[in-house]
Amino acid sequence: MKNIILLIAYLLVCGTCFAQKTAKVTGKIVDEKATAVPYALVKLLNYPDTSFVKSIQTDFDGFYNFDQVKTGEYILAVDMVGFKSIRSVKFSVAEADVQIPNIKIESLTKNLKEVSITGIKPYVERKVDRTVLNVESSINASGNSALELLEKAPGVTVDRQNDQIRLNNKSGITVMIDGKTNFLSGTDVTTLLSNMSSDQIATIELITNPSSKYDAAGAAGIINIKLKRNKAFGTNGNLSLNTGQAIQPNFPKDMYRVGLSLTLNNRVDKWNIYGTAAFNRKVGFNNINVLRNTLTNSLASSFNQNFANFNIKHDFSKEGTNLTFDADYSGFSNEKNDNFDAQYLNNAGNLTKTTALRNFTDAKIDVLAAKTDFTWAVNKTVKIEAGLKSSYVVTHNELLAEQFSAGTWQNIAGQSNNFIYKENINAAYTNYAKEWKKWQLQLGLRAEYTHSNGNSVTSNKVVDRNYLSLFPTVFVQQTLNKNNSINYSFSRRVDRPNYQQLNPFVFYMDPYALDEGNPYLKPQFTYNFEIGYNYKESSLSFSYADTKDMITQISQQNEVTRIINVIRKNLGRAQTFSANLYVPVKVAKFWRMQNNVSAFLSKFNDGNLEGAKYQASKVAFNFNTNNSITLPQNFSVELGFWLNSPRLNGVEETTITQYALNAGIQKSLMNKKLKIRLSMDDIFLTNHWEGRLQYQNVNLNVVNRYMSR
Repeated sequence: MKNIILLIAYLLVCGTCFAQKTAKVTGKIVDEKATAVPYALVKLLNYPDTSFVKSIQTDFDGFYNFDQVKTGEYILAVDMVGFKSIRSVKFSVAEADVQIPNIKIESLTKNLKEVSITGIKPYVERKVDRTVLNVESSINASGNSALELLEKAPGVTVDRQNDQIRLNNKSGITVMIDGKTNFLSGTDVTTLLSNMSSDQIATIELITNPSSKYDAAGAAGIINIKLKRNKAFGTNGNLSLNTGQAIQPNFPKDMYRVGLSLTLNNRVDKWNIYGTAAFNRKVGFNNINVLRNTLTNSLASSFNQNFANFNIKHDFSKEGTNLTFDADYSGFSNEKNDNFDAQYLNNAGNLTKTTALRNFTDAKIDVLAAKTDFTWAVNKTVKIEAGLKSSYVVTHNELLAEQFSAGTWQNIAGQSNNFIYKENINAAYTNYAKEWKKWQLQLGLRAEYTHSNGNSVTSNKVVDRNYLSLFPTVFVQQTLNKNNSINYSFSRRVDRPNYQQLNPFVFYMDPYALDEGNPYLKPQFTYNFEIGYNYKESSLSFSYADTKDMITQISQQNEVTRIINVIRKNLGRAQTFSANLYVPVKVAKFWRMQNNVSAFLSKFNDGNLEGAKYQASKVAFNFNTNNSITLPQNFSVELGFWLNSPRLNGVEETTITQYALNAGIQKSLMNKKLKIRLSMDDIFLTNHWEGRLQYQNVNLNVVNRYMSR
């Protein structure tokens, strides 16, 4: 904590010398009906020689924003497929920001926009270093949570049974919001994503090999969620309302969800005040079947999150050279009430007894982070980056367990818990980038010093750790010609055990299953290698990941009580070989399709796992397709399908193929200022989870059905 305070104090003192020497140029592109034109190309040109300065695409609401524009005279050139090109009148830039009046562009044919989707961003967009999900342009995304969006994303697998998200069949991801790491893990991550509505999200980025500028956490990579922002001057906002009703046989009829999101923005001169508020309510139900009993779980939860950010940026006289400082605070609280009603059946299927238990869980997480980044544009082909970062996380987790007996709820001795976890990570990095002819090279190195302290107040057990780790990164891109390129990447990543995995307390899952953390878990380190070939918008990539000390679940069974205890262990080695093919197809002017297929080979090896040698491997694949169809009269339709085959993760195996068909329709009204969307997920009710955990004397089969439609 002392290091953070010193770093913040130093950077704040340095920040007093910062001064803005450039201005912003903003505006909006509209058509003949004053309707926003999204994704138009706006170029900033010098006047009078019209030499190129920079370019940008308009956002979903037609706005553009040029930062760091030097003093001078300029014009704007606007290009958009299906519209006539146009140039603005001359304007001058001094010290004050400049707002350009709306620029109106004229369509080439009146009917073109009714049958063409050329100007609409596809839901899945492939870039050299990441995959982008354009959430705000998707019909089926409406009313979904962020977790449900990821479940449909190419290369992503959501394991609701174990609260895990895997990218390219690799566990260990870092979730960022607007580029800010949230430091949550496990159940807290899935809870955060389940409570985040798609109406708040602009895009989701899937980054498999981040540069050294990013935190090293996340062996599989980074999921960066970008929230919607409005760049218009003045006061403006966006209101979104969504509701859904579950339709699932053998489930309660009162399952529903409703969401309300309000975004307000006030932009005046150099100041921009932005705020968002969202309310989401979901009533759900889980039905889990194991061999010896049927367990129903009803859940009531309250989740709150708060964010605060301070940032400042100084642009030096040399273009492309700048210094930034960011300070962030984020707070999370999650209160859950779990009710467990168990029915015990004999071999004939007859009821023998029932039990009722409940857990009250209160988790609070506070995160403070500060960082500074320096970018030096040495010349037009060489750029050097360097930076420092410090983060401090404090987690408090309390659990109260009760059992219904003799007509009243009674505390269960030994099953209540209080656990405090603290983690401080101090990091420094440098990154070197160079371009020449048809090559791009990026070399990076990041050092992270970690100090963690886990304190189980209940069991009076404290584990304190300190360690230093180095994380190199390499990225090379070779441009063969206009349509063909090859990229190569290498990185070392880490997944540190989270507070849930480290907590030595024994948690109750059902009458025959317990869950116990391991305070002596080691972090897992992964080497990632990837080579990719890009042809126009299509891409083919091959990757290999080698993980040491993989964190996995092992089940132990007491032969007398028949109770299974699920514990965390470090598995010696895990290897993942993967191939990914992405092919977009323009079926017709009004019909666009994005297709993605991935195949994986996972291998696990440990010479002494619970006293025995363990070796296992399995081939898996997934498929994802999304179809966008534009119809006359401002109607549009979207059809999506995803499929995940059975797969192996350590000693746990998913035994069925999961798949779902989703569909939606949209009608735009009031010059596209109002959109009405109707969608249905998992139309044929095929999305549920079945798995098997089989090792030594344990053979556990689980079926988990959740509200998927």
